[in-house]
Amino acid sequence: MKKNLIFVLILCFLLSPDVLTYAAAKVFVMETYYPGGEVEMQIPINEKGEKIGTVKSYYQNGNLKGETPWVKNQLHGTAKYYYESGELEKEVTFRNNQFHGPTKQYYKNGQVMLSTYFNKGMQHGKTKRYYENGQLEIEIPYRNNKKHGIANYYNEEGKLIARELYRKDELIKDLLAE
Repeated sequence: MKKNLIFVLILCFLLSPDVLTYAAAKVFVMETYYPGGEVEMQIPINEKGEKIGTVKSYYQNGNLKGETPWVKNQLHGTAKYYYESGELEKEVTFRNNQFHGPTKQYYKNGQVMLSTYFNKGMQHGKTKRYYENGQLEIEIPYRNNKKHGIANYYNEEGKLIARELYRKDELIKDLLAE
């Protein structure tokens, strides 16, 4: 009896208009090409002409250049961009067409170059920049797209070389000068 009830519920779900509409929705992939005929971009588009899914771009040599997630014609999710040689260059998070969430940029050797965070399109939280050897170079706190708090600067060996206090993007004080 329970098995029959579960089967009927699953059948009703599968036959509901929303599921049928979603299953029947068509996604077309539009392609653009370089003058030599190589694929430049692949853009998934629904019947309404909205970008939906992952847009892929390519270098002329065929290597992947970028993958950007789209939901109903808006950037939404984590986009990835690559160096022409294939290494990951940066990851950028979007929500509703705005930067929102972590963003990282990488050196070709895979080391993190820059790490920051966005909240509704505005830089918010600590931004860190690194030397190619992985050593921290700069650490700056942001609030609503403005430097706000104590910023630290380091040399390639990791020694603190400058420390500054900011309030709403204004330098208040050089803390190492004291």
